[in-house]
Amino acid sequence: MPFDNSLETVSMESQSVQLVLVFALVFLVYAAPSAAEEPVLEDIRLVDGSQPYEGRVELLVNGTWGTICDSHWGDEDAQVVCRQLGYDPFGATAYTSAFFQQGTGPVYLTNMGCAGTERSILECPTSKPFRQTGCSHNRDAGVSCISECFCARLQA
Repeated sequence: MPFDNSLETVSMESQSVQLVLVFALVFLVYAAPSAAEEPVLEDIRLVDGSQPYEGRVELLVNGTWGTICDSHWGDEDAQVVCRQLGYDPFGATAYTSAFFQQGTGPVYLTNMGCAGTERSILECPTSKPFRQTGCSHNRDAGVSCISECFCARLQA
């Protein structure tokens, strides 16, 4: 009687299909971007200043507060933050080197390049947004906005 290996072939094909499905699932979970991973700026605030219009700049991204690195941080960047928070952007002053103390959480942005006219910090050129910046909290950026204006608080 000849040997029937059809069951063995079906079993091997089934294992191959299972293996392909496992690799596809691993790829989808770890390599493919998902909507949940996309950074969403939910809020912006100033922390640890002596007045409500000054402090360390903090961003709420996907439910976690973090900071901005002071690399290339200047008055133009401060103007954008002040405008976004509803303060007068003219006369805004940028502070570096964790002038308003060190923050916690991720450092979300670095190498800012705002022109000073943008309505949101997210409109400014930056390198490595929402990725590893290589910057530590001893370089957290801060601002001082001189006075409130009649600007409506702008959301990103």
